[in-house]
Amino acid sequence: MADMPASDDFERLESEVEKNPTSEAARERLLEALSADPERFDDPRRFELIEWFLEHNPRNSLCATPFMRVNPETAPEAYGKLKARWLALVADAPADLQLVRGAAAFVAAESLDEGKRLLKAAIAHRPDDAKLWLDLGRMSQDPGERLAAFEKARDAGETLPNLLVWIATTSFKAGDYVKAEHAAVELMQLVDEARTRLGDKLDWPERGAALWRRAREASSSDTDAGELTDGIAQHAYRKHWAQTVLGLLAGRDGDVDRAVSYLRESANVRPEYRLSSYGPSLDLVREVCARGRWNEGLEYLRAWEHAWDHPRLREWIAAVEERRLPSSEESA
Repeated sequence: MADMPASDDFERLESEVEKNPTSEAARERLLEALSADPERFDDPRRFELIEWFLEHNPRNSLCATPFMRVNPETAPEAYGKLKARWLALVADAPADLQLVRGAAAFVAAESLDEGKRLLKAAIAHRPDDAKLWLDLGRMSQDPGERLAAFEKARDAGETLPNLLVWIATTSFKAGDYVKAEHAAVELMQLVDEARTRLGDKLDWPERGAALWRRAREASSSDTDAGELTDGIAQHAYRKHWAQTVLGLLAGRDGDVDRAVSYLRESANVRPEYRLSSYGPSLDLVREVCARGRWNEGLEYLRAWEHAWDHPRLREWIAAVEERRLPSSEESA
């Protein structure tokens, strides 16, 4: 994860904005730094930057990211002002899908239903837009609605690497076990193809800059090195979630030994940026522990200590050691 910006970083970034007041790049860097610091998330300067982008270029790619979010509970006045600006932009250009997606993401902080309403209104006019369906799926809480939206996004041509994983996990939650198995098997086909293509490069232990240097040394160009590091990351991510879903299906069928086998294999992956940031799945470890396989559950969690240094993992380990089912709601 990126280091927290220091005070002199903010001073330098603010100075860049003062020297180049029309520079979007300078404002992007300052907004990103302010957003990364929890103590500055409600900083009035951050709200000023968000307002500047809505005034000067609401189609900037940054406007559809979490960097533009405002907490309606801790900053209700700023949130209300900026929400009104977003809705006015959409009212003036309802066919502008980039604006609709940005507005929907913003208002979802207060009301997922309102965000979904904006997306569904746009989908009524552009039913084949993959990004609208993808956003709707990510915003939906009902597994059936979420799955339908993700499938529409894929049918419309969405190629986001996470999408097939989301379809697999959401299918299981929606009770569509046939689709869950098909998606997990497809993920494993991609995993096997990567192993055939990249071989033992998939097992390189390096992370971050060290991984990039090794990939660059083994590649003929920056482009090839980027494709290699992406392939390594996608392999780990797909394998973890495919094995998790297959294990959940095995557990549902009552085959606990097979579920434990999938659990172990789901942890047999190298660190990857998504798993290192958000942690591994808790669903399958809860399943095997609920069936009395506490030692295997503990073994699984301890296997992640090298990849995910997070208080939540330590809480999960403590819970399993005490023969309690760990909860994803636990936090330090």
